Amino acid sequence: MCGIAGFYTREKLAEKKNILKRMNDKLSHRGPDGEGFYSDDLISFSHKRLAIIDLNERSNQPFKDKENNYILTFNGEIYNYIEIKNLLIERGFSFNTTSDTEVLLNSYIYWGEKLLQKIKGMFAFAIYDKKKKKIFCARDHFGQKPFFYYFKDGNFIFSSEVKSIKHYLKEIEINHSSVDEFFARRFIPAPNTIYKNIKKLDKNTILELDLSQNIYTCKKYNKSINKKIIKKTNYKKEIKRKIEETVEKHLIADVPISLMLSGGVDSSILAKVCKDIGADITSYTLATQKDKLNPDQDYLYAKLVSKKLDIKNKFIYVDKVKDFEIIDIIKYLDDPYCDPAFISSAILLKEISKNYKVALSGDGADELFYGYHSYQKIASQKFPLKNKLDLSYLYLFSFRIKKIINYFEKNYKNNYTYNYYGVPLNVLSKIFKREINLNPPLPNNPNQENSRNYDLDVNLPDYYLNRLDKAGMKNSVEVR
Repeated sequence: MCGIAGFYTREKLAEKKNILKRMNDKLSHRGPDGEGFYSDDLISFSHKRLAIIDLNERSNQPFKDKENNYILTFNGEIYNYIEIKNLLIERGFSFNTTSDTEVLLNSYIYWGEKLLQKIKGMFAFAIYDKKKKKIFCARDHFGQKPFFYYFKDGNFIFSSEVKSIKHYLKEIEINHSSVDEFFARRFIPAPNTIYKNIKKLDKNTILELDLSQNIYTCKKYNKSINKKIIKKTNYKKEIKRKIEETVEKHLIADVPISLMLSGGVDSSILAKVCKDIGADITSYTLATQKDKLNPDQDYLYAKLVSKKLDIKNKFIYVDKVKDFEIIDIIKYLDDPYCDPAFISSAILLKEISKNYKVALSGDGADELFYGYHSYQKIASQKFPLKNKLDLSYLYLFSFRIKKIINYFEKNYKNNYTYNYYGVPLNVLSKIFKREINLNPPLPNNPNQENSRNYDLDVNLPDYYLNRLDKAGMKNSVEVR
């Protein structure tokens, strides 16, 4: 896990290297173990490194091939890099490092964009392809790693964080449609940010900048999924096998790995699998002093799981968070974001960072296995009639009024935004005195399946995974 940045411009910048250095400095928390730079007449790339695999300086970035035709700056992990490396060796490639970085670059050299059908991991990267005179960028399939970019007047700028891009720009404007998105969802989904012209590269997306024509295009690469029919009698064994296989790959690192143990089902399963495959892992749980006397369910389960599995677990007790601590935490957010769990995650990961660079998390399992209660609520037909009552202002002050408004509203958009985000869309429109149009649009006639798929497409990458990336990187911890 690292921080990446760079830009392409035909302008004659007297301080190009200094600008790149200052952009990179804004990402210091993402990679305290090293930094690197590449710059020529057109392209400037930088990198902040958090060393996880192949700790040697030979794997520092930006990473070049032997002929200096391809330059890579890469944030993330490729979990199946050993298998891909063996395939490339069979095809005549040789390697000077034991890193996944070199594997990623050689994969591009051999397969081009088809490499995205082969790699498994979390990633955001940019490759300067001198032969084809282009910059090739991509973000992982689920959107675990961030990639922000700006393109205007022939200038292309990218980074792991908006604050780094803002350092390059002389002026920026607020995107008011993104403000609507924030109040409706509590976050801003890709491809937009709170600023005009600064975009998020969506998950599962390629961005190519043609340096000859000075234009860029974005397209989905749609990683092919091999569907497999499993007999009902075998599906539990198959799911167990896939989880064990995945966890084992996530444990590949040249540094020790920890676990964020909440006491919930997902992190408890991770703890059990780690124990079963013989991983020496320490788990961390956030709690309060009150939990010692009057423990809640999560606290009890975390204690029970760690005792049952005989794993080392550290409870981090936090009762109060001071104002200046909250300010210090939220300044690492690039966009408006409303989830108190970001603060608790950052506090927990700060403790983890004292001994570990990597932490496993169970986030994403609810989306895969239909774990949220909201799926059942959204699919329910128990919200009849239509809303003719203008109770939108009272909604802000009374939970009962909230329930009444929702009860008399049949429109699925209001149902969805109420049950998932907490605010019926019609109420927000009345408060703002204008129609609120969400982009991406909400699923039509939502049921459990398309609501889950919408989660995977929109809510997971820019709400839940965004929280983990920012909270982890604030503390120089890679969250897997």
